[in-house]
Amino acid sequence: MEIYYVTPETGIRIKYKGVIDLDRLYHSLKDWMEEQGYGKEATLEKKYAERIKPDGKQLEITWETEKKFSDYFTYKLRVDFLILGMNDVEVAEGGFKKKLQKMRLLEIKITAYISYSSGKWESLGPFSKIYFNLISRQRLKQHYQDFYDKVYAFQEEIKKFLGLRI
Repeated sequence: MEIYYVTPETGIRIKYKGVIDLDRLYHSLKDWMEEQGYGKEATLEKKYAERIKPDGKQLEITWETEKKFSDYFTYKLRVDFLILGMNDVEVAEGGFKKKLQKMRLLEIKITAYISYSSGKWESLGPFSKIYFNLISRQRLKQHYQDFYDKVYAFQEEIKKFLGLRI
């Protein structure tokens, strides 16, 4: 199996400091992942750690998912959330009080890659290399561009939600 990164190997990071509706962000991102076919909400979360610190809560959340396209290509996506110094605050909005979260740091790291495995084709020896060079390489380029577009659209959604410059 070979891996072709769509993001840098270290991932792309979005950092934010301020007040947001974390529950709404969390669920809107999960909905986006589900709508794009990258797994169900129930199986998405691989890690959830919450610690109480003197300056507020610290959260570490990891989502991992994959989308298989064929015996050859699988899109793999990992999203890591790190939240430091989170405290609940009440904000008046439209005459109503709303509970939001103020945080010292919200960092979202997105790592995406395509795994390519010729699997059963490897048993054909030199024919697998011919197949890869003539057909699969072009398909890999198409899959790479498609996944690249989706991953960076996901990043734009996050930035838009946080009110960051796109």
